[in-house]
Amino acid sequence: MAAFKIVPLFYNDDAGLAKEVLEVCRDSGFNEIEFLNRGEKSKEVFGKIVLIDGISLGVGTIKNGEDAEFFISEGAKFIVGPFFEEDVFSLCKKKNVSYIPGACTVGEIHACFKKIMGPIKVFPIDSLGGVKYIKSVLSVLPDVPLLPSGGIGLLFEEIRSYRESGCVGVGLGSSLISKELLATRDMNLLKLRLNSIEALLK
Repeated sequence: MAAFKIVPLFYNDDAGLAKEVLEVCRDSGFNEIEFLNRGEKSKEVFGKIVLIDGISLGVGTIKNGEDAEFFISEGAKFIVGPFFEEDVFSLCKKKNVSYIPGACTVGEIHACFKKIMGPIKVFPIDSLGGVKYIKSVLSVLPDVPLLPSGGIGLLFEEIRSYRESGCVGVGLGSSLISKELLATRDMNLLKLRLNSIEALLK
């Protein structure tokens, strides 16, 4: 079985602060990170942080081929979208870059998987029913690798329950890298949070 992934995801329009976050994640053992395309400066900031050593940096919230093309040209290692978009899929396939589209229903997840034959983001998982929903989906689509995100907390038991449900990983956003943490530049708190969940990767 493939290793369970915990993927930190965040956005900040301060390139220096974003670099600090990435380096703390990397130094804590989390080197696959999703930078969200959710701000006016997302492209500018991404260009300044993408080449940090030891990090596989991808981009989330990609909804069209134009944005995908920009970030891939800047060095994005993977592309994540809130839904499946044909032109994004075609571009990623052409450029040999991993594409992880989002889906909610069993039908959407099945259709996405038939296209990409890779992990599917299930979002927003907190609104869909959490672990119970993942188990329900996998009961009929047991071979589909699911990556739930959206509202997953930091409690060891909660993350472990996702792992035991059969999904291949989780995305952790504001529960891990909160607005308050970023506003105070509290990298020690980020280290503590990362260290508290690191055991799940072993």
